[in-house]
Amino acid sequence: ARAIFELGIRQDPANPLNLVGLGALDLIRKDMAAARTDFDKALALLPSKANKQIKMAPDRQARVLIHMAEAYVIATVHDTATVFDLLRRAEKLDNKNPQLYIVKGDVYFYLLNDGSKAISNYNQAKALDPQSPEASLRIGQLWLRARQYTTALNYYQEVVKMDSTFGPAYRELGTLLSRAGR
Repeated sequence: ARAIFELGIRQDPANPLNLVGLGALDLIRKDMAAARTDFDKALALLPSKANKQIKMAPDRQARVLIHMAEAYVIATVHDTATVFDLLRRAEKLDNKNPQLYIVKGDVYFYLLNDGSKAISNYNQAKALDPQSPEASLRIGQLWLRARQYTTALNYYQEVVKMDSTFGPAYRELGTLLSRAGR
């Protein structure tokens, strides 16, 4: 993965997402200093008061910030102050992005163990994009964790109806049915 992101940086040095990918890999390895360096380089590629010559659509800027926050969740790094700062900045740029609320829900679900705030954010994502299988899948995962198997099953079946090619739904459905001995 590192080689692919480095190739991406060489081919498109103005694309901050490749640096975010490198930073995410560093977070997974728990190399916080390297991750911070990569994320700082990515942030330097976003428009700011100091970088007025850089032109980038607000929704693209928000996507970069959301991916940074998501990297912390994936790596289970409990730096929630940084994560929520990134998400607040993304929300100011594009508050209609369902991925923003999915990642925010993931922070509450995986890092803070707060199911009620997680489901609130997943529902917000689902309201913004009713056909998103990801939001419904996350809600099902939350219900599975709460041992509400019937409710989780309903959400997983809803995801399969929405998008029959969405593989994670089948994985979760298989896990649930395995727990039920079916």
